Amino acid sequence: MNPLSQINQHIVFRRLLSTDEKILTTFLESLSQRTRHYCVYPSYDKKTAELFCNEEINRNNYKLRLIALINQNTIVALFNITLSIRNDEYERFRINHKIELNNNNTVRLSPCITDNYQNKYLGSYSMEKVIDIIRQMDKRYVILSGGVLVENTRAIHFFERNKFRLFSTTFLSHDGYECKDGLIEIDSQ
Repeated sequence: MNPLSQINQHIVFRRLLSTDEKILTTFLESLSQRTRHYCVYPSYDKKTAELFCNEEINRNNYKLRLIALINQNTIVALFNITLSIRNDEYERFRINHKIELNNNNTVRLSPCITDNYQNKYLGSYSMEKVIDIIRQMDKRYVILSGGVLVENTRAIHFFERNKFRLFSTTFLSHDGYECKDGLIEIDSQ
């Protein structure tokens, strides 16, 4: 049985376009308070949708944003990929995990799945697509942007199921939450 059959709708996976502002606004506004706590964006409205859909800003900030849609016009997942790493992440991985990251071999990933589609295999299906795209970019590592909150056990299980290595060493995020770093090493298949 196809694990996605419970969704019972056709899924399209593609890059976020400048014309997607309206459907991205709907996606952002639909996120529950719990999901917003774990998927932190500047806001959850049209303002952030405009920012995320601005191709020039994305290009200048080394961002690639991918979406999963149902019915061609309903976003159910957003994957933010950053093609550069922050100095604090570089240092943390070098010191705590003895892994040398750089902008040539590493991307940062921040996934968000709408509440109605969590725990329905959509995330794992989409993650496979994301990893395939990153593999084509000749990157070696994917790290979780800002890590994953220790309290977010659902996400921790999701990342472990999708072959991410979650480190036992924790750190405090810029807003004071305890987090774990996550990394997946991309094979060159």
